Amino acid sequence: MPFAGGLRDLRVKKKMTIDLPKLDPDFIPYGRHVIDSDDCDAVLAALNSANLTQGKAVDLFERQLNAICGSLHACVVANGTAALHLAVKSLNPAPGSYAITTPITFAATSNALLYNGLTPIFTEVEESTGLMSMDSCESILKDLASRNKKVSVVVPVHFSGAVCDMERLWDLSATWGFKVIEDASHALGARYAGGEPVGSDNRTAFTTISFHPVKHIATGEGGVILSNNSQHQDSVMRLRSHGILRDPARFVNHDEAFDKKTGEMNPWYYEMQDLGFNYRMPDINAALGYSQTLKFDRFLTRRHEIARSYDEAFKNNPLLLPLKPGTRGTSAYHLYVVLLKDETLWKQKAGLMNLLKSRGIGTQVHYIPVPLLPYYAKLGHTTPASAIRFYRKCLSIPMYSGMSDQQVQKVVHELNRCMNEILADTPANGSPRA
Repeated sequence: MPFAGGLRDLRVKKKMTIDLPKLDPDFIPYGRHVIDSDDCDAVLAALNSANLTQGKAVDLFERQLNAICGSLHACVVANGTAALHLAVKSLNPAPGSYAITTPITFAATSNALLYNGLTPIFTEVEESTGLMSMDSCESILKDLASRNKKVSVVVPVHFSGAVCDMERLWDLSATWGFKVIEDASHALGARYAGGEPVGSDNRTAFTTISFHPVKHIATGEGGVILSNNSQHQDSVMRLRSHGILRDPARFVNHDEAFDKKTGEMNPWYYEMQDLGFNYRMPDINAALGYSQTLKFDRFLTRRHEIARSYDEAFKNNPLLLPLKPGTRGTSAYHLYVVLLKDETLWKQKAGLMNLLKSRGIGTQVHYIPVPLLPYYAKLGHTTPASAIRFYRKCLSIPMYSGMSDQQVQKVVHELNRCMNEILADTPANGSPRA
């Protein structure tokens, strides 16, 4: 059926103005990408290149990520969720087996387990760090083993950029036989207790990282799967592009693959040997990511400077406690999380966040515990008590490398001011005055 308005109405003007919201210089969000002219030039170069996707920018980006993370292999994908999905799938976990993870994470972590037919089990968390409790993890392993239940995968989350107790987890892996996938979406640039970069240890099967705009480097959307095993790398590389192979040495249908007279590979030929996905990252995104990696050291250094400023400002604050980064490594400080000490404050957290927003300060809560989400509750999951307590008290305040010293001081000043205003306006019964 012809378009009702006719072809004339479908014509596109030669010049189009796209009205997009601009950054508000007076508002300080909890997280923000930092883009400069070098990044814009890199994206423009990709737009002017021969390939908008499946070109050279992806390879450059992957090499840079290996250099930062000390990994042997990197497979960049469309987003961090795709990275988790493929990492789990590549391990071929037994359908119906169990996987252990933490409730203090974004839903993508446990969703990737469900995508692969696994049953997630949620641990308790350390309330001073928000990280997976390894005591709880070990208790769950013992309980499931006593009931002849198999655990295929454990997925720790390096929440806020702090590093889980990986030595303990690797020991548990050696004892119980599960594979480890590190969800390091927050932890690009973090280091293990021995000083090695997160992503470099071969006791972990895969490490995944996100490049969402509020992370350390931005690609718009994007993620990477790091590994130190060539077989693991082959699997995720194949799965990210429909399960298709173009390697003549691995073809199955030789009669179709090779010219019968010359023996050479037919130029059109490929084979789909697995049920894969289209999780490729376009070169436009990879070019932006590559440009961002060239400034990564500066980005990470600035996050540590901001964290030290906050630590000093809040060290004796009677109303809040900065989340400890842990003692098992060096945090990458994707987030700076404080715990509200006063019960009135954490019961009126929404009011505090709205008041801060009115003063130009953006905050967030990381995270609603996954078992509290209706989908997971419907599946019968219950929320560990430590995760509930952490969720009630936690608040993420601004942390990104583009923050100025003046903005950091404004956050400190307004947070103290708003907390005191909430308390001064709250009578003894804990309800705000009308």
